[in-house]
Amino acid sequence: EEQERINNLERQLKIREHNLSEKEKKLHDEVDKEKARLLEEYEDKLRKILKEARDSQSSIGNIVTAKKKLEELEEAEEIELFSDEIKVGDYVEIPSMFADGRVIKISGNKVLVNSSEGLQFTTQLDHLRKIREPEKKKKPMSGKHLDESSLKKSLSLELNLIGQRGEEAKLNLQKYLDDCLLCHYKRVRIIHGFGNGVLRKIVQEYCKANKSFIAKYESADGAEGGGGATIIYLK
Repeated sequence: EEQERINNLERQLKIREHNLSEKEKKLHDEVDKEKARLLEEYEDKLRKILKEARDSQSSIGNIVTAKKKLEELEEAEEIELFSDEIKVGDYVEIPSMFADGRVIKISGNKVLVNSSEGLQFTTQLDHLRKIREPEKKKKPMSGKHLDESSLKKSLSLELNLIGQRGEEAKLNLQKYLDDCLLCHYKRVRIIHGFGNGVLRKIVQEYCKANKSFIAKYESADGAEGGGGATIIYLK
């Protein structure tokens, strides 16, 4: 009787073990499918961001936004780590961003990489893999040499939009702020007047939509035009 009881227990244990094994296998399959889905989603996001960044018609603001999206995406994902000995001047690959470029600065575990697309990325040292520099380097995104000092001499710290129509004002505002980013301006004044408030709304909506490179905005004080002007602070 005791032996029969033990045999029954063994059979029950084997059944439970089999059921547990099947559940575990099913769970692993579901996890693998979810990982594959997340990886595909991650790669789709990367391709979209890089396409925006590589578009020769992209504004500097759009490029800054694309760069920030890439860095945020990298921080949010589980990244494969590397142990290559890397120093300033080495050509590296950033697998998590599908990008490559040259290391221009190392500070602790933080690394600044100048990519082959003309963007600068801040990433971690162990996210990089040293590779041989391609013989044919990709053309920089802008395709033009920008003389920052001459641009600064001709670029004012304020932009007057009064009298301009909606789309014209928006395009001029975008171009002006692109130039301000190139010159590393931090505070500029946009004059839009009072009128019916259309120009003020265009400026404010542009600021809200481009927080990646606009730190904040506010109405000017009385000495600088009050409600007829907006002060923009750039990052």
